[in-house]
Amino acid sequence: MKAQETFINESTTTTEYLINPFPGLRPFGFEESHLFFGREGQSDEVLLNLARHRFVAVLGASGGGKSSLMYCGLIPILYGGFMTNAGSEWTVITVRPGITPLENLAEAIIEKDENYNNATTEELEIGKSITNTIIRSSSMGLVDAIKQINVKSSSNIFILIDQFEELFRFIKTEGDAKAKSEAAAFVNLLIKSIQQSEVPVYVAMTMRSDFIGDCSQFPELTHIINKSHYLIPQMTREQMRLAIEGPVAVGGGQITNRLAHQLLNDIGNNPDQLPVLQHAMMRTWDYWTKHKKDNEPIDLRHYIAIGKISEALSQHANEAYSELSKREKEICEILFKCLTEKSSDNTGARKSARVKEIAHIAEASEQEVTNVIDCFRAPGRSLLMPSSDIVLHGNSLIEISHESLMRIWQRLKVWVEDEAESANMYRRLSEAAKMHQVGKTGLWRPPDLQLAINWMNKQKPTRVWAERYNQYYELAISFLENSRETYENEQRARELMQRRMLRRTRAVAVLLGVAAVISMLFFVFGWVQKMESEKQAELATQSAIEAEKQAKLARSAKARAEVEADKAREQKERAEAARKEAEKSEAYALEQKSFAELKEQEAFQQKEIAEYQKVEADIARVFALEQERIARIERDKADRLRMLSISQSMALKSLSVGSEDLQGLLAQQAYKFNEEYQGNSYDNFIYDGLYYALKGIEGEDFNRFKQHKDLVRAIAYEPDGTQYYTTGSDGKIYMWESFDNTAQLLYKHNYINYEMKVSKDGQFLVVAGEAPYVLVIDLLSFNYQKIYGHNGPVTELKFLHNKAMFLSYGTNDKTLRINDLENFQSTELKVFNHRVTAMAVSNDDELLISANEMGQLHFWNLDNIGETIKVIDITEQPIHAISFNHGGDLLAIGNEDGVVFLADMENGVEGFKILSGLLGQESRVSEIVFSNNNELLATASYDGSVQMWIMDHLNKLPLTFKDHNDYVWSISFNPSGNYLLTGSRDGSLKVWPTRATLMSDKLCERLGRNLTRREWDRYVGEDIDFRNTCK
Repeated sequence: MKAQETFINESTTTTEYLINPFPGLRPFGFEESHLFFGREGQSDEVLLNLARHRFVAVLGASGGGKSSLMYCGLIPILYGGFMTNAGSEWTVITVRPGITPLENLAEAIIEKDENYNNATTEELEIGKSITNTIIRSSSMGLVDAIKQINVKSSSNIFILIDQFEELFRFIKTEGDAKAKSEAAAFVNLLIKSIQQSEVPVYVAMTMRSDFIGDCSQFPELTHIINKSHYLIPQMTREQMRLAIEGPVAVGGGQITNRLAHQLLNDIGNNPDQLPVLQHAMMRTWDYWTKHKKDNEPIDLRHYIAIGKISEALSQHANEAYSELSKREKEICEILFKCLTEKSSDNTGARKSARVKEIAHIAEASEQEVTNVIDCFRAPGRSLLMPSSDIVLHGNSLIEISHESLMRIWQRLKVWVEDEAESANMYRRLSEAAKMHQVGKTGLWRPPDLQLAINWMNKQKPTRVWAERYNQYYELAISFLENSRETYENEQRARELMQRRMLRRTRAVAVLLGVAAVISMLFFVFGWVQKMESEKQAELATQSAIEAEKQAKLARSAKARAEVEADKAREQKERAEAARKEAEKSEAYALEQKSFAELKEQEAFQQKEIAEYQKVEADIARVFALEQERIARIERDKADRLRMLSISQSMALKSLSVGSEDLQGLLAQQAYKFNEEYQGNSYDNFIYDGLYYALKGIEGEDFNRFKQHKDLVRAIAYEPDGTQYYTTGSDGKIYMWESFDNTAQLLYKHNYINYEMKVSKDGQFLVVAGEAPYVLVIDLLSFNYQKIYGHNGPVTELKFLHNKAMFLSYGTNDKTLRINDLENFQSTELKVFNHRVTAMAVSNDDELLISANEMGQLHFWNLDNIGETIKVIDITEQPIHAISFNHGGDLLAIGNEDGVVFLADMENGVEGFKILSGLLGQESRVSEIVFSNNNELLATASYDGSVQMWIMDHLNKLPLTFKDHNDYVWSISFNPSGNYLLTGSRDGSLKVWPTRATLMSDKLCERLGRNLTRREWDRYVGEDIDFRNTCK
């Protein structure tokens, strides 16, 4: 295929037609034999085996060059008559077994009929049917079929079975007796054709050496392979050099020695060396023809630009992937998961799948799947098979063109790993379900149960997907559901039991506490009684002493007592009577005292019981109040969540109702519910509802205005926000004062403008692009100056924060210059050895950060920009946008895959640390901006969306602005942060309110009524109190 390349210099314009001499992942074809280098002499050995045995098996590793050796080595030798006993008349029949090997063989034979090109479609179908019948009729069917076609009688027949291993792969894919029988018949036909002598038939086959063991199921085939085979050796370093330099010379190009040396070093002992090398050289050649200067040879800069051997294939696949829509990307992921699997040695292995099978798994139409496949098998890509010249249908078998794609394309490696984990989980689940069905194991419990539930929620497996692995889908899903329900019931029962145990434990604790108090009181009472008895004993002792004293007095008074004896006896009798009466009274008093003490003890016990019951009642009352409070909180939470769910549902419904006023009322009421019940102020459903309601009322262009005729590449605000400026590919610079279609043209030229900035003081507007100068416009006088210095386009501008200067970077000369706004002079600072894709300057003007296509950040000291301070690998994908927040302590980094990394810069380079990665966009991040208050972060992408993240709530989903007609290149917050401006590829500007309330305030002004009671009951709910949406 020819590629046109136009070279332009100052004096002449010429057009040359250059052929890319490298085929990429596919093998060389017969017509490209003049481009085939590095295997010289090996064809002779293959020819020798073929001449001796009329059969040869060419074996080798995947990507070893087996097919290319046949097409560009052996077949040209045959046509040249180097097999002397056979001559130079040859009819070459090439066939791949595919899913229907006998039909494919019949079709290949028919194509060699001399009348093939002149036959009608009906005649070809009849001929194919007849040939197919002849082939199947007997073991000599192949020879009989060859006799039926019109070829020269003296012609030898050479049958090349390319990629013979397909026969084994498709036996495994079909997995039935019919497929095995057809494969055996195919092998038998080949063997019988070389054993007969009536027709000079020669057979060669190419096969991956790791399938040699599969041949043992066909004993006769094994025997002839042992007799005649050729194992392709790995190419030496000199042979590899020939494979690089030879095609370049034939194609009319030149390659530098250092690039050839670099290629040889990079390829090393890579098992995929040939296809990966050919692909990298194909991409390098294409890039060289588009970007070479004058007579420049192919050099390192062209090779690095395509990602080198390590990344070229991955970047090429990513280019195809980026061309797909969002839905097509989902289909693409499922497509490649169907075509790959993880082998037993943990490496990727390709497998095949029919178009209709992929469509069922992806829940898409066959045409949608075909569109995705065509993107990856377009001319110049050939990442999928069959080739682009074959029309696909539902039964077409699709496969990856070479295993190297699985080992190098990073995105596919992730998909392969994800599919392997998903398949393993399904196999484990289905195996456990089968064992449970026969009573050999129980239901699953955590952690296995939780892992399976997570897998179910993430992968959402379907029956069609599961049947690719086994037939137990319903059994496995039923087992998982039973496991989940059983475990949840057990958890509910356990929680109920725990609540009962808690109540019982509390009651026992209260009783023990009361008992402890009672015991303490008894202890105190006993101690008091002990002290009282000791006191009484002391009194008794004192009484005894006193009695002894009185006894002495009594003896001395004995005489007087005797005198009074008679009186005493009389008094004694009276005293005795009184004593007996006193004893009787004392006994009665003691009895009353004991009774009183008993009553006192009973009263004390009753008091303790009453106090215990009071404590228990207080505890129960407090517990009841707490439960009531928790229930009220849960009820309020449930009500709140229900109302927020209703608000989101209303916002979604508003997008599909036919009436504009009803759409607006539903969106407005959804917003009011969201505010009333403290929902997310940046909820996507609420925002989209309000946005599309306003768009429906005010028209398609209510937030869109357009003056530019081409891509809007830059937007810049004045510091006070009174005016803003836009520029882009049409070379025009406009000044705007409001969000409408009114703009003033400041300047225009015939160059594309890439970048534009306003100085910190608002005096100067600086614009750069493909012009040979940087344009500086004085915004006070509207005079302009041109600053020269760069040799080619300028793609980056950065104002210093503390000086009237700005930095500029040119892509052609890779030069960084500093430009003075006082004298309009430009000074060279640095020449980079790589292409800079984005720049950022720290707030103190000391640090410059540059990004490149290899996913690296380079840190430079602006005061002494000789050597880099530090280089940090951030991502494997190119970085296209970096930006400091306005505090200078956070750096945002956006790459080719739509990922935004946030890095800590509070402590400078040494404290640099990736804090998080923000996902959501599906293609290149083209620009990143922070709002002035650092509360919002916006990112623009080639997928046509803008995402706005809330910096205090990065765990929540961002607000996504999707209503763009093409990819978004430029974005800018206004100084207040209330609005975000976006510039698109179609030349339009759009203004987006950053808060939903800004749209809500406008919406009710445009609506002339409220919801009717019937509409309220239908869209809100009969059990929710009716209220007016708008006053």
